[in-house]
Amino acid sequence: MTEIDHQIIKRGESLVRKTQLFMRWGSVVALATIGSVFLVLFVGSAFYDKRFNEILYDHLAAAIGIPLAALTSLTLVLALEQVSGDVEIEAWGLKFKGASGPIVMWVLCFLTLVTGIKALW
Repeated sequence: MTEIDHQIIKRGESLVRKTQLFMRWGSVVALATIGSVFLVLFVGSAFYDKRFNEILYDHLAAAIGIPLAALTSLTLVLALEQVSGDVEIEAWGLKFKGASGPIVMWVLCFLTLVTGIKALW
C-alpha cells in the first residue's frame, strides 16, 4: 500500500471514532433533553390534576422507577464502554460481540433493576 492509502485509512478511522463519540454523547444529550421536557410536563400536570396525583401515587414504581431504570442501565453500559472499550459477553456457551454486547448488557442491567424495584415495591 502506498502512503496515500495509509493516509486515507487513517482519516477514515479517525472519522469513524468521531462519529461513534458523537452518536454516544448525542444519544445521552437527546435522552436528557427528552427526559427533562417530560419531567417538566409531568411535574406541571401534577399541580393541576388531582386524579393524576392519585394515579401517580398508586403506580409510582411504574411511572418513575421503570424509566429511571432504563436510563440508569444506559448510563452503566455507556460508562463501561467508555472505560473498558467494546463490551463482549460470554455466558452459558453464548458469545455476544459487536453491537449485541451492549444490547445484552443493557437488557441484563435493566431487568436486574426492574426486578429489584418489583421486589422492594
